[in-house]
Amino acid sequence: MTAFALRGARWRRRAAPYLLLSPAFALMALLVLLPVASAANMSFYNYVLTRPWAYRFVGLDNYARALADPIFVQAIGVTAVWIAGVVGLQLAIGLLFALVLNENIRFRGALRSLVLVPWATPSVICAFIFMWLLDGNHGIVNAILLGLGVIAQPIQWLSTPGVSLWAAIIALVWHGAPFFAVMLLAGLQTISDEYYEAAEIDGAGAWQRFRYVTFPLLLPTMLVTVLLRVIWTANHVEIPLVMTQGGPANSATTLAILTIVTARGRLDYGYAASLSMWLAALLAVVAVAYLRHRARRLPT
Repeated sequence: MTAFALRGARWRRRAAPYLLLSPAFALMALLVLLPVASAANMSFYNYVLTRPWAYRFVGLDNYARALADPIFVQAIGVTAVWIAGVVGLQLAIGLLFALVLNENIRFRGALRSLVLVPWATPSVICAFIFMWLLDGNHGIVNAILLGLGVIAQPIQWLSTPGVSLWAAIIALVWHGAPFFAVMLLAGLQTISDEYYEAAEIDGAGAWQRFRYVTFPLLLPTMLVTVLLRVIWTANHVEIPLVMTQGGPANSATTLAILTIVTARGRLDYGYAASLSMWLAALLAVVAVAYLRHRARRLPT
């Protein structure tokens, strides 16, 4: 084989994986990169459907307008509370479920199936379920609390500032905790029993086994799951929008909801595109921080 033919064979061998992946890359570019590029380009224009004559290039004016908008600043805080509340509670509940379902208990298969019921429920239906449960006049939650004497009068869960957001958080926690349970359960099943046997020989109790064996070995799976849920939760709009419409007084308006309201309600697509870019930038910071953390933990 000549040197030219040898180089050609080596090039084909190196290029083969990329050629096999090229259809997936092309589909990803069509469905993800192209819309993102279109939104980024739109954010530099004054693009309001009700004022087509005012369409023009405005540069970074939409981004500066967002920084000067008190609703945008408020939405950042609401989004932070929304993500921390949802992901934190989903992680805690999902980890508890995963630890229980990893044990050799009766009806374990049936319980694993039942855990997936909330995850399989469409988010809009989940929102309506919790709207009925938390209805200020006829909701079962108020009826129970009144019957137990916990409260003296009904609470307007969905129309009280500071309360409506947490009502939506609880609904999404119920809906998304099974995702954590399944992911963490899969991570638990990859941990060898030899580690636990060695810990028991050393006299470690249940808490010590969890702290020094389970948690460190489960941490990589936990971090990946948290990152995915942070991104999905930040972009989730169905439950809070159906339950609270972002109110009252924008107290439950996240950046994702503000973007949709601006685009669909006010038809201000240029400003809405800049809001979506701000959200993407904030999520990119979180993703980069995670990747840097993972890079420091990888062996050199």
